Amino acid sequence: MCWFINETSSSMDDKRKTKHEFIRRAIKEAVARMKPELHAASEAAHQLFEEVEAEDQADFERTVELGYVVDRLANFCGPNLAVLYELACALDESHGSDEQEPERPQRNQPHKH
Repeated sequence: MCWFINETSSSMDDKRKTKHEFIRRAIKEAVARMKPELHAASEAAHQLFEEVEAEDQADFERTVELGYVVDRLANFCGPNLAVLYELACALDESHGSDEQEPERPQRNQPHKH
């Protein structure tokens, strides 16, 4: 009897893992389709900040924008944070950042790039 329970549990875990992988892939594909629009929005946003000449003013503006983002994130659920993470990765890719992603535990990692 124990073997059957373990086998069933393992099968359910495999199904759950397959479902999660499918959903993660769907999110990544949806974000990939948005990349041209994300890039255009990013370029437009960069034009807003081109006038900021002094580095300390640019840092201040970045801090203000970061505060707006953090304020909004406080109400996000985990799944929407995962989508936002994918969007952030797509924006990062479009600007060719060489920074590596921080390592995160597997269960919290929405995907692998």
